[in-house]
Amino acid sequence: MPQIELKQAEKTDHQLIVNLMQFYNYDFGEWIPLSFADDGFFAIRPKLDYLASSTTIPFLILVDAQIAGFVIVDVEVHATGAQFNIGCATAGRCPCRRTRSRSA
Repeated sequence: MPQIELKQAEKTDHQLIVNLMQFYNYDFGEWIPLSFADDGFFAIRPKLDYLASSTTIPFLILVDAQIAGFVIVDVEVHATGAQFNIGCATAGRCPCRRTRSRSA
């Protein structure tokens, strides 16, 4: 069984999370129209200040010690009585599938 870990991201992980947000936007594009910037990436607002905010807690999702996604918790709540909000989250395919040996 794969080992799943939720690890609070360090400041050095913030650019990694911004990169992973491209996959989040790709998935989100199923429901809303998103456009590409001139560099070929999804045009998203800068997120490094958001990730460094004292009211934002970014996490990395690890599966068998490999990056599998991210979760961002913030205080931008929209539900009465809630203290926290999941600002965005995404997980790719389980990296453990790539490491399993296949039997003939």
